[in-house]
Amino acid sequence: MNKELLERYKAFLDYMNVDYEADVLLKTSGGNSVVCNMETEWQECLGRSINEVTEIVAKATGKKTQWENVDWRKYQDADDPEPVNWDDIEGKKG
Repeated sequence: MNKELLERYKAFLDYMNVDYEADVLLKTSGGNSVVCNMETEWQECLGRSINEVTEIVAKATGKKTQWENVDWRKYQDADDPEPVNWDDIEGKKG
């Protein structure tokens, strides 16, 4: 990969709030979004997901990636009268 393209990918990740300077680059569920707008300023990323660009940058810089570990339970509304059964949502129970 040429240096100019790598720098554009890094700028894209910076724009998407991905820390490409970390030892391990994090992929997120939101990172599955794909650049589809034909008029985007990120033409070199067109058709790629944020996570895909993260993988490309990690490989080019000799770094690893991993999925961000988020405990979504902390986002449950405290005023919700019926607690969410996270095991059902996660598919652990029928």
